Amino acid sequence: MAKVFKKAGEHLYRNIVFDLGGVVINYSPRDYLADRFFSERVEKRVYDIVFGSEEWLLLDRGALSWIEACAIFKKRAKEKDLSFEVQAVIDDWTEMLTTRKATVVLMRLLKKKGFNLYYMSNIAPLAFDEVSQREFFKLFVGGVTSYEAKSNKPDLVIYKTLLEKYNILPEDIPP
Repeated sequence: MAKVFKKAGEHLYRNIVFDLGGVVINYSPRDYLADRFFSERVEKRVYDIVFGSEEWLLLDRGALSWIEACAIFKKRAKEKDLSFEVQAVIDDWTEMLTTRKATVVLMRLLKKKGFNLYYMSNIAPLAFDEVSQREFFKLFVGGVTSYEAKSNKPDLVIYKTLLEKYNILPEDIPP
């Protein structure tokens, strides 16, 4: 989460960028899998097939559709005799994306104080569509997703996309 402070001898920052996963919403695939399977071996194997895969990064980048990714996940799962487990993850993984209420309280306070709030996140369209319907989302002035920028953090492209899209100077955002 960004810190708010004065630049030496200058103005107070007015733009704050929030990551979605792990900051505004919970995103912890390993915990999610541990709650479902109670077997470290199964959890690790399912994680590698889904969340830890190259396809997951491609989903976030918008270079692969959910249908294409699921077909690959299911094929790998079948090869490793984990079809049931992977299908269960495919069916309900977005349940782990719960809102972090303390962060939303902070966002409301910052908004009330006049700050412009933006989001920037590695997130696939399916998850973003669900998250962007939540009440807190209207607190944002705007933002950029990895699939929109065709680039995952920490690649500079996604950061530059945000700055250019909203005409923000880098020095107007806290480090």
